[in-house]
Amino acid sequence: MDLVHTLWSLYLVHIVDILIVAFIIYRVLLLVRGTRAVQIILGIVTLAVVTFLSTKVFHFRALSWLLGQFWLAAVVILIVVFQPEIRAALAQLGSHRWNRALFSLEDDCISELMDAIAECSRRQIGALIVVEQTVGLRTYIETGTLINAQVTKELLVSIFTPRTPLHDGAVIIQHDRVSAA
Repeated sequence: MDLVHTLWSLYLVHIVDILIVAFIIYRVLLLVRGTRAVQIILGIVTLAVVTFLSTKVFHFRALSWLLGQFWLAAVVILIVVFQPEIRAALAQLGSHRWNRALFSLEDDCISELMDAIAECSRRQIGALIVVEQTVGLRTYIETGTLINAQVTKELLVSIFTPRTPLHDGAVIIQHDRVSAA
């Protein structure tokens, strides 16, 4: 028992700690992928580099003071700027859907999608369908109407059939859920 405790305290606890932090960073990157937040993060990194250079390398007193004041308010600024992403992350955490985000589209979703495409083709109905994969589409999804329904052939055909209540010109499929864009 003493050996297990020693191994845990010396090595394993650090490995588990690093894996948890890596997972959190990965989930945050997935959350902001495809949004304007990426440019904001790049701006923050640029400000951090300028802060480091002005303080530690060039010793610019005025610029260092000004950037220091910015970093004092940065927490509040970041909360305001990333409010939509923070809200989405908390909602996702609260809905227990986070585990589904680890997996790609289910086979059922792909089957339903293919059946809907075949039916639209047979009826000569135009359909613009985008499946989110590695390139994030959150900017487009947020401008559309979230249907938050499971992908089914009937739903997709109904969305693209003219003069139906759900008629729209395009849909985005994200984690086997539909959004009308």
